[in-house]
Amino acid sequence: MIRGLLEKELRQHATLILFMLILLTVGLLMLQSTEVLARSMGSEFGMLAWLLLVFLPPSCLVLGNALIAGEFRHRTQIFLEGLPMPRWMMIAVKYVLGLLLLLTVVTALLLSAWWSARGSEAMTSRFAWLLWVKAIGWAWSLWAVFFALAFLGRYRMLVGTLIVGGLMWAQFGMGLLVSRFGPFELIGDRFAYERFVWPWEALGVTAALIVGISVFGFALGLVRDATLASMLSEKMSAREKMTVTALIIVALMVVGSVAERRKNTDPLHLPGAVDVTLRSATVSAAAAVSVPTPEEKAALQKHANAAAEMLASAGDYLGCEVLPPLFLVHRRDFEKGKIESGDLDSRQGYLVRFNLLLNAADDPVLQSHILKKILEVNQHYRLDSDERGWVLDGFAVWWPMRDQVDEPAELLKLRKHVKKAAKVQLNEKNVMEWLKFKTGIDPEVAASIAGVAMVVLGQDGDEPRSLFLSDVLGYSAPHDFRASLHDAFNGVPSLLRKRTDFEMTSLVQKWSSGLKAKEAQP
Repeated sequence: MIRGLLEKELRQHATLILFMLILLTVGLLMLQSTEVLARSMGSEFGMLAWLLLVFLPPSCLVLGNALIAGEFRHRTQIFLEGLPMPRWMMIAVKYVLGLLLLLTVVTALLLSAWWSARGSEAMTSRFAWLLWVKAIGWAWSLWAVFFALAFLGRYRMLVGTLIVGGLMWAQFGMGLLVSRFGPFELIGDRFAYERFVWPWEALGVTAALIVGISVFGFALGLVRDATLASMLSEKMSAREKMTVTALIIVALMVVGSVAERRKNTDPLHLPGAVDVTLRSATVSAAAAVSVPTPEEKAALQKHANAAAEMLASAGDYLGCEVLPPLFLVHRRDFEKGKIESGDLDSRQGYLVRFNLLLNAADDPVLQSHILKKILEVNQHYRLDSDERGWVLDGFAVWWPMRDQVDEPAELLKLRKHVKKAAKVQLNEKNVMEWLKFKTGIDPEVAASIAGVAMVVLGQDGDEPRSLFLSDVLGYSAPHDFRASLHDAFNGVPSLLRKRTDFEMTSLVQKWSSGLKAKEAQP
């Protein structure tokens, strides 16, 4: 009976098998004709890994569609169900046939790669078994996924797109190392180069996934006597087509957005940099010139030391164990006061360009800019918001000049914003809509006004202020949705009430009075 089922499947899908053989031939030709490219990858088997990544998924998709989805869509499985055999055997034959076809393709590709590399690669039996087992694990896991998806019928493309989009979002949006998980690790960067160590953990995870997904696929094909699979295989209604199309478009837009915003998050290294590490702070200073002068080298060291000391002290105050790396780049062509931010991912740190010779290392304006950006990066640019923006701006202004300021008037005088600050009518709405408030006045004046709030918070003692600032600014936000949940359950008004004696209303009243204090008048 099983032999008859196999012969039926082979006759019915002879065209498909011929198509796969043609693709296999193309793959073999690519392996044989891309010697230069293969050697540029460091190993003849690097090209094989690329082929397995590119060639196998569409092959599994075509197999699943022909062996399962097409069978249920055209209702030809009804003739098989009339035979004196259990339904699971019919599904098992399809599963095994698809798997054997894939394993044949993978084994042929491995043999071709071995033949091509026989004169340049030191082949051993251990290395050959490693390559074969990892390739088989990758192929089998793919087939299990597409086998299960095939039973979803008209929804298989939607679910498949959502799975791919979810994996991309997890890898590039949430920072989860999907590429180091199970079957993805088997076919990863070490596929062509690891000759001795067996990836037992990855193989175990892959085996568990294969078993779990295969059982799920069989369950879909057997539940309610295959009624569910038959229903899902029916053609979509017009409304379903519109809904599914819209969902696929949205999913593809999300995937495209993630791919577009993806940046290289490898650690950044500046050639010839002066590196300073001090507690929570790491600073690298380099000159964007081929040969720095002695004065420029001295400026690099001076700025790196000053920035590290300032950031480390702020990190201690806020309770930060590790702050993002800071990269200072000296530009000879920049005028004094010109500061330009670099284009780095927040997981890499913060890069700033300015003229290190013309700007003093202890300049409060420069230090305020650096501190603000580092704290923003530490929370992946979530702090510059309506609710938290005044805390960020105020702390960045106050911290570099904290030793010189005991009263609001002293801060305003040092910032030279006494007159402008006195004209501002500050209220609770301004504070809770900080970004909108800043657009109506000079941003530097707004920063000075926020700095006054830091002075006011500490007038009854530094401990409540430090606890409040640590809760708001010292949190090291993960690069995913958990940060949003944290912000939702830790609003600034509630943290202010929890850590200090102030309600938002009473703080704003005292804060507004500080802007117009007699000693602040010219």
